[in-house]
Amino acid sequence: MSEKPNYSTLEAYVGDAGGKAVTEATLRQYLAGKAGQDEDFRKTLLADPEGTVETEAGIKLPAGMKLIVHEEDADSLHLVLPAPIELDAGQLQGVAGGGWNYTSVDDPDIDVNDDDDMT
Repeated sequence: MSEKPNYSTLEAYVGDAGGKAVTEATLRQYLAGKAGQDEDFRKTLLADPEGTVETEAGIKLPAGMKLIVHEEDADSLHLVLPAPIELDAGQLQGVAGGGWNYTSVDDPDIDVNDDDDMT
């Protein structure tokens, strides 16, 4: 039987997790785990997410970045979508297929310098 994680501090939790680096995923796991075990911490995290993260992890969010914490209930399923990716015109052309050319070195009928053969 494995021991429960130590949520007393982030350092103790990370140490219990085999010394893994503090990544966004590790921070999420720590905050959610501690909130699940400590009702006062849960209330503080819901009321002041940025301040709680700064106090708990020593991490100050960049100016303009928001941290939103909310609770699920038994009747809801929450899906978090990533931010849209903004591409410049060149990147968009490559993703859309404008930068893709396929040639077969085994096909003598295809002239790699003739764009009409690229269909």
